[in-house]
Amino acid sequence: MHNDPTDTQDTTSLLNTASRIESSLTDINARIARLAHTLNASLATEEDIVKILNRDNPYLEPHAAEIASNSFDQHEHRLVHQWEELRGLLVLRGDMMARSIQDLGLDATLKMTFHMEKHLIREGFKPGADGFDMLRGQTT
Repeated sequence: MHNDPTDTQDTTSLLNTASRIESSLTDINARIARLAHTLNASLATEEDIVKILNRDNPYLEPHAAEIASNSFDQHEHRLVHQWEELRGLLVLRGDMMARSIQDLGLDATLKMTFHMEKHLIREGFKPGADGFDMLRGQTT
């Protein structure tokens, strides 16, 4: 039997990619969980997340940042930015998860989400605090 060096390089490259994606998503999920806690934003259901993505919140309405800079106090201005950050991170996470499934496959992505959830729990968050439920209904 002959080992092709490109197979080893491809495997190493794939493992490095998976590690980078998992690390980035772990950080993003932790930030999402912290923001949700700070803003008292529910991420318990898909509907909750869709409302944020659709800007169904006074702090996410079009031109809220402009209004905040003109008429909101410093606390309200910060809230607008935190809500926008939460929304942006939810979008980014969705894009990264879709890309992960495309590049790494569903099984590898499921394993990553399991590790990411365990990381959040170790940091003191409740399961699902980041609003991500890809594991729902899965057994591991």
